[in-house]
Amino acid sequence: NATLIFYSNDNLEKRHNQSRYMLKSLAKYDFVITINGYSEMFYKNLGVKNLIKIRRSHDKGFLEKKSKIRKNPRDAVFIGSFEVSRFRVLEHLALNGIPITVFGNGWPLSSNPLLTITRRPVYEEQFIEEVQNSKLVFNFLRKINDDTSTGRTFEIAALGGFLFSEDSEPHRRYFEEGKEAVFFSCSDMSGTLEKCRLYLENVKKRTEISRAGRQRCIVSEYDHEASLSGVLSLLNQWPDGEWAVNLDIPISAIL
Repeated sequence: NATLIFYSNDNLEKRHNQSRYMLKSLAKYDFVITINGYSEMFYKNLGVKNLIKIRRSHDKGFLEKKSKIRKNPRDAVFIGSFEVSRFRVLEHLALNGIPITVFGNGWPLSSNPLLTITRRPVYEEQFIEEVQNSKLVFNFLRKINDDTSTGRTFEIAALGGFLFSEDSEPHRRYFEEGKEAVFFSCSDMSGTLEKCRLYLENVKKRTEISRAGRQRCIVSEYDHEASLSGVLSLLNQWPDGEWAVNLDIPISAIL
């Protein structure tokens, strides 16, 4: 009588995230959990019995993490894999005087001395140290997955970093623009550059936004534990007649 649950935070509609056997198996699970924003119809066509949509979240321990503070923090950092749109934005900013350090796989080297490409990812304590020792922490959406949020969305804010994130409708629901995070568009290079200059020069405003973003993570319970608690509550009280339930809203609004 065990309940079988499948969870993936990747967009399984994309071929690079699929396997034939995995897709065939989804109909055998009692519940499939995916990230809100991905296609419901894709799962329905695969015969999924019940679908739960959740938001991404962060390790609750991140709220208490404090790394050693460097005397000279970086101006801007991005931690993530290469994508063409990301490179174009960062290269444009560097060409206009914004020093940026990049950690991640697949990046080409840049001839611009202000764009430092470190062709390796950083994890755990080093990731935390970089977030907490950078004035701006970039967060790009992954175009190859059609993402509207990322795990970094919540991790950066929970660590008290200055969340400088690519804009999306969900991002604006999770954090208030200009008060808890700052958003930019990859198609608006001049606007992104203007925001970089504005916040790099304004320590007080950066500090206020960073603190407010962390507080939003606490108040809105964006951590893994709260997300899992919502899922478990839902499994015990599945709404009659529902095939898909969106947990990207408070569980109290559903049950």
